[in-house]
Amino acid sequence: MSAESLNQLGADERLPERDVAVPDKQTVRQFSKEQNPEERKKLAAELWAGRKEYFDKKRSHQEVFDGLIGSAKKNEIEVAEVVSRLQEIDEILRERKESRLKAIANVFNTPKLERERVELEGRGEEIAAAQQILQEQISERQRQIEDRTLLKGARKQLDDFYAGEERAWVEYQEAERARDVKNVIERYGAYVVHGIKDHFVPGENSMLRYGVDMETKLKVLLAFEPTLATSTIRSGDRPQNMWAREGALLTGGRVLSASQGDAATVATGIKQRTEGWGATSNIAENIRKAIEGRVVSRGGYNELVVENPQVVGLYVCRDYKEGDPRERSPVAVERIVALAQETGLPLYAISKGEVYEMTYDFDPESLKPRRDDFLKINLPPKPFKRIFLGRKISPSELAQKSVDISDAQRVECAREVLGSSPFRMKGWEAGYVSQRTEGSKMYVDLHPEALKEAPARYSEVYTGEPLYSQMEYSAGRSWGKPENIILDTGETVEVVSEVRAPDGSWQKVLRTAEGLFRQRFPSPHFGEDKSQSQPKTERFEGWEEGYAKSQLTGNFHLGLAGGAHDLGGPARKETYIGAVFAQVAYCNEQITELEILVKEKPYMESSLETYRQSINYIAYYLYGFGEEAEKFGDTQTRDKAWDRAAEIMPLDQIREVIQRRVNEKGGYRITREELE
Repeated sequence: MSAESLNQLGADERLPERDVAVPDKQTVRQFSKEQNPEERKKLAAELWAGRKEYFDKKRSHQEVFDGLIGSAKKNEIEVAEVVSRLQEIDEILRERKESRLKAIANVFNTPKLERERVELEGRGEEIAAAQQILQEQISERQRQIEDRTLLKGARKQLDDFYAGEERAWVEYQEAERARDVKNVIERYGAYVVHGIKDHFVPGENSMLRYGVDMETKLKVLLAFEPTLATSTIRSGDRPQNMWAREGALLTGGRVLSASQGDAATVATGIKQRTEGWGATSNIAENIRKAIEGRVVSRGGYNELVVENPQVVGLYVCRDYKEGDPRERSPVAVERIVALAQETGLPLYAISKGEVYEMTYDFDPESLKPRRDDFLKINLPPKPFKRIFLGRKISPSELAQKSVDISDAQRVECAREVLGSSPFRMKGWEAGYVSQRTEGSKMYVDLHPEALKEAPARYSEVYTGEPLYSQMEYSAGRSWGKPENIILDTGETVEVVSEVRAPDGSWQKVLRTAEGLFRQRFPSPHFGEDKSQSQPKTERFEGWEEGYAKSQLTGNFHLGLAGGAHDLGGPARKETYIGAVFAQVAYCNEQITELEILVKEKPYMESSLETYRQSINYIAYYLYGFGEEAEKFGDTQTRDKAWDRAAEIMPLDQIREVIQRRVNEKGGYRITREELE
């Protein structure tokens, strides 16, 4: 067989593609690609090794086969030559017998020819025997070349794999039917709800910052379809069986995990969420237990994690959580009504675990004149709105409903969300822009005299509580005397400094005839105590004139990636920039030591990276310090700070990150790609 023939054989005997376009084959192949990539990779390696072994052996057999064929051909040629010579000798001897004269003339040559003839006959017998052996070897090699045992084994291995994948596909489809939110609703007669609490974020479980309002949360849901924590309710359930009395109803999505109580799942990405605890591999059984066996001690509500949620409407619950006075406050019905109108989502009411169509309108009785029987007079009406229940919507009926959220609407919601910075900041660049803000604040702290002389940025009316020069304390309360007011509500003040942090907090310095005052506005705070998010106002004297007078020979601190770090020695404002920059050398010393240690202790790589990033933190801190100096016309300090920052990294690089990460309101900008 020629090399060309061998190559053709290899092409013809490749494993056939399983491309039959029927669900039980083609669909299973696709399923295997998506659900079992590692096993497919392992099988492919085994099949490739088997095929390689087959073709290597085939190639080796072919080489031997070709050699045997060559030898056989040589033998055939030699046999032909022997036969020809024998025929020639026989003819000569015959002629000599017929001619007596010639016989006499060749009397001496005849024995020689006869000896040659005997030798040729012996050689012919040897060649014939060798040829027989060659033919046997050729037949064996031909059999080995045509042996497909290895290929058949590979094919059987492949068939067995896909037979197993077909069984897995059937199990997967059954699990997928169990996971489908619509099927959950219809099978268990349950509604699937996602609670949306206004200004409440459950700590680290969410990607959102503390204090995000319900409007923003709903826009996040519509824009990104994030993986959600949800609950189910059924007829007879109370508000205790849902996480929040307002939120969204779902009729679509895929259940990733299910728990009988609050599973404390954590959003690790806009599309990722942990499973929590107590889950098993049997999702159908987990869902059944979660719905039929809620554990009251774990919140009273179950938790189903749903990906790709499909919102069918908003809901408000008319019932109250018994025994929880915090929940007796009415839900923000008017805001939810406005949200429903803005988004085009239907609005439903939930009462005793059942869903109703609803309207929100004036109570007819409230529109009637009131009668004061004691004074015997009529009083004008005192209108108020309330929820009116309409037709009850069963779970199976709700499951058939859907709402089309247009791509344009999702894009607009995404634009608004990403522009308002509702997500918690993560990553080194978040630290960079935060340090820039800290640098700006420190310039203000170190230069109160500049604020006294600086032009006002704008004027406003002070709306905070009055501030007194002296305070008296009695029974835990403060009592101020009017004559001691140094900053009064309604007073016009000049704003001479304003610094906004990327986490939503900010501060401004006010100037009046009485002096300087600082207002600190924290970012919206976790929980329902709104007093915690109110601005705090205090007299501002700065580091140079107030508290820090006795600290001027002490140590300032710089917040690095690894925490606050002592600047190490006396530092006045004149030497502050140098003291900050000196920390670069400290960080480099730590980096040098850690680069040696990390070779033996790889787990210290994170500490090494922390110190590397701390140097970048210093650059942004100094840049922010210089930025604030520029606002007050202090170009000398600006240049000094920026020159030091530029020794760490190019200023254009710093400005690029600030421009990309900080929005027009000073908030931290996160991209859609980072969320996903």
